[in-house]
Amino acid sequence: MLSRVQFLLVLLVLSGCGQSATARDAESPTAAPALQPPPQAAPEPGAAAMAASDADMAAEAAPAPSPRAVAPGAPEQAGATVPLATSGASGVVQAMPNAASGARARMLDIEAHLTLQVPSVTRAAAELRRLTLASDGDVVEESIQDTSSSARGQLTLRVPTQAAEDVLRKVEAVGSVISRQVTARDVGKQYYDATLRLANLGWSLARFEQILARANSVDEILRVEQEISRVRGQIEQIKGELRYLTDRTARATIHVSLLGPEVVVEPPVVTVQPEAKFHPGLRLTYLGDFWGAGGNATYAGGGVSLRLSRHFSVDIDGLRSSTGDAPGPDLFLATAGGELYSDFLGGGQRKWLNPYLGFRAGYARRLGKNEIAAGGGFGVEIFKTDFLTIDLDARFYGLFGSAEGAHLAVQPALGANVAF
Repeated sequence: MLSRVQFLLVLLVLSGCGQSATARDAESPTAAPALQPPPQAAPEPGAAAMAASDADMAAEAAPAPSPRAVAPGAPEQAGATVPLATSGASGVVQAMPNAASGARARMLDIEAHLTLQVPSVTRAAAELRRLTLASDGDVVEESIQDTSSSARGQLTLRVPTQAAEDVLRKVEAVGSVISRQVTARDVGKQYYDATLRLANLGWSLARFEQILARANSVDEILRVEQEISRVRGQIEQIKGELRYLTDRTARATIHVSLLGPEVVVEPPVVTVQPEAKFHPGLRLTYLGDFWGAGGNATYAGGGVSLRLSRHFSVDIDGLRSSTGDAPGPDLFLATAGGELYSDFLGGGQRKWLNPYLGFRAGYARRLGKNEIAAGGGFGVEIFKTDFLTIDLDARFYGLFGSAEGAHLAVQPALGANVAF
């Protein structure tokens, strides 16, 4: 057997279908009598569950029996009524737009984006706030950035729609317009459809409240209250949508970007330090020539040094034998090579006492005999600045290539080089 609630649901659905048919018949020239719901009959055995399921599906899926609605933009027909949802229990009262005007009123959502170049961002922002308050609007967002290189600002204004055109004109007068974009979106259909949905939900809520008042069992009450909660949630959601659309059409939104004058930053003046091309210098030197069993000889003299860097230099020395009496140098020595610093011993950056190791190779003419000189040495920069270097070194050469055979020479020297 059908429960009392299930029977009432079926009866309401059939009654709604009968009212819709009656409304359609009333519009036709020859209206047929409305169908009446069949009298209640005892269901066949085993059909109670199927009837209950059909009643639940019909209660949710069937549209609310509503009077004939006036289509947007169409003239109102005779006898047409404006849909109205009324429910004392839920407090939902929402009237549809009046169709007597002959057309649906336009509802525009106006939004503008402006970019202005201004002499002062702070003063321009203050002027925009004043214009907004004077037009009975609000500044809903403001951001000012003032740095040493540039100044920028971003403001969002909400002003009454009827004053939007005048406010836009005054905002553009605050600075030079770089870009301008204005859009007006018609949301009238969206608002109209949402109102229709709200009215239908109001009728559904009223029907569920009537069924709840007649429910007898706890199961019936819980099922009906679940449907009521669902419908109320949809009603609140649509109400929020309508409030949002109402606010968007009542007030225009203006986004203003402010650009201050760009500050030209002068690049820092970099003082270029003079850089030496090479370091010429003078040398005082002594050389000891060791022949082993053939005897030793000593030479003393001086020379010049042409140093491109510590890594490469050319030295030319002329020395006289301590026992010779012929005019001119007895030993001529021209070598090329370079020196290397140790990072563990200052890397050549100290002003005093920078040690180094070197290598040399070159030509030697000793007492009229030509020889090849090759070797290395070590030294220390006694004093060093950007303009002057004084160092003391000792070089060791192997001299060979003459008929007398190879021999060893040791050459200490004191030198001074200047920057050029």
